[in-house]
Amino acid sequence: MLSYKDLTPAQQEAIDKWWSTRNEDDYECSDNYRYATVGNREQEAQYKQAESNGCCGFVDDVLDCSDGTQLMFGFNYGH
Repeated sequence: MLSYKDLTPAQQEAIDKWWSTRNEDDYECSDNYRYATVGNREQEAQYKQAESNGCCGFVDDVLDCSDGTQLMFGFNYGH
C-alpha cells in the first residue's frame, strides 16, 4: 500500500491542492488514507481493499496530476 511519502512530487502536489480547497475541520478523525496511481492494477487492488475497511464517513476522488498521471485518493473520517 502506498503512503504519502511514496508518492511522486506531482501526486503530492495534487493532494495538497485538493486540501487547499477544503476545510480540514470537516474531516475530523480522518484515517485509512489510501492512494493508487490510476492504471497500476496492484495499487488499485490495494486501494479497493483499504476502501472496504474504513469508518462511516469517506472521501474517494481521482486527482489529475501535473505530470499527466491520475491518482486515486481517499480516506475515512468521523465516527
